[in-house]
Amino acid sequence: LHLCDRRQRQMCIRDRIRAALKTLPKEHYNAFMLYISGFKYREIAQETGVSLGTIKSRIFHSRKKLKQLLSDFV
Repeated sequence: LHLCDRRQRQMCIRDRIRAALKTLPKEHYNAFMLYISGFKYREIAQETGVSLGTIKSRIFHSRKKLKQLLSDFV
């Protein structure tokens, strides 16, 4: 029973994270996913052809929105 509850909770968390990620604009989502995959800001800017400042802004706003949407998990 305890293991089942834990799995259900993990699935719920995963589903909530996926749903929250889907709310991000495509450009923000792409930058954020590259960032959490280990790319540096500069690498993301080079890969996407977008300025470094824009990448930093997109990741900042993505993190802010995800933090708001997932605040009950923190």
